[in-house]
Amino acid sequence: MRKKLRFGKRGLLLTVGLLLAAAVVLIPLVGQSRAKFKTQLVVANQVSYQNELAESFQLLDQPVVLQEDGSYLKNEAEDSMPTSGFSYKLIPGITIPAAPYIEIEHKTEIPAYLYFEVVCPEGAPALLVTEDWEKLVTEGKFGGDVYTYKDGALVKTEEEDNFTFDTFTVETLDSKPMDFESGEIHVYAYMIRQLENQTASEAFAAAPTPNPPSAPEPETGD
Repeated sequence: MRKKLRFGKRGLLLTVGLLLAAAVVLIPLVGQSRAKFKTQLVVANQVSYQNELAESFQLLDQPVVLQEDGSYLKNEAEDSMPTSGFSYKLIPGITIPAAPYIEIEHKTEIPAYLYFEVVCPEGAPALLVTEDWEKLVTEGKFGGDVYTYKDGALVKTEEEDNFTFDTFTVETLDSKPMDFESGEIHVYAYMIRQLENQTASEAFAAAPTPNPPSAPEPETGD
């Protein structure tokens, strides 16, 4: 039996059968006053006219090709473009090539922490977070697990102002049928300005809860 997971993007969203969606441009808001400072929270897939932290902040995923046997491969073609989502069928024993990543273009010199939050349904396939991220004790804005980039606050350097960060991959599915029938994994990406000597946990806790960005309709393998 084939079960469905959709991985989509709201910042990025994963659904069962498995749906993976990526992000589109963003740069939003928001400001509580702290002396002469303001907190700026940037959420993937949201757009505003502010660009204090970066010109573009996107949550994306690699394009996927459906094979005749129902399995999936990453599309390595030169003209392939990042996807905004994909709906997978969960077939025991296959590998789901979902591998969302965060792309930042023209980061400014203002220090800011980078985060992603994952909200998974019970029984969903295991996610393998890359070693560049550390899990925070703090609960996510939408009740999920929160990870912060382990090298601390990001700033523009003389050599580079564009960055790409891998987030996680999906563990190869067990060869036995799964109890998991369907669902969605929501992924959110945040960039939050560091005020004074705030830690990553303090900056995240102080930031307001944003409105969830709208997720684009994912592609399917049907």
